[in-house]
Amino acid sequence: MAVPGPFAIVPGEKMKPNRPPLLTVLCLTALLGCFFRIYYVFSPEIQNVRSWYPLYVSLETVFLIVCLYNLFMMRKWSFWAFSIFLILHQMVQWQVDRWDVSALALFLAIEMTAAFYYRRMTR
Repeated sequence: MAVPGPFAIVPGEKMKPNRPPLLTVLCLTALLGCFFRIYYVFSPEIQNVRSWYPLYVSLETVFLIVCLYNLFMMRKWSFWAFSIFLILHQMVQWQVDRWDVSALALFLAIEMTAAFYYRRMTR
């Protein structure tokens, strides 16, 4: 009798899903938004806020892409990095008078979903 390999399907055994579909959809939606932000940095609306603001938006977009990718890969450290990003981002937006509840909604949905599935994350 042959021993099944690591990728063999054993009848009657349920497969454990790697990542929750809701977190996947939210992360992919936010990643799509990150790519739109790259073009948004060059708009006059952002250029006229403060002199340092376009650089901040560029760097936060890179950091956000890293966090979202690792949340998508279900890594615990990315949950904490995203939490810190969320707090700092809201403080900066408040400081430059650009805070908006609608911008907070997607980030909070990602944060709450990641918190719900935190125990399933690795490392």
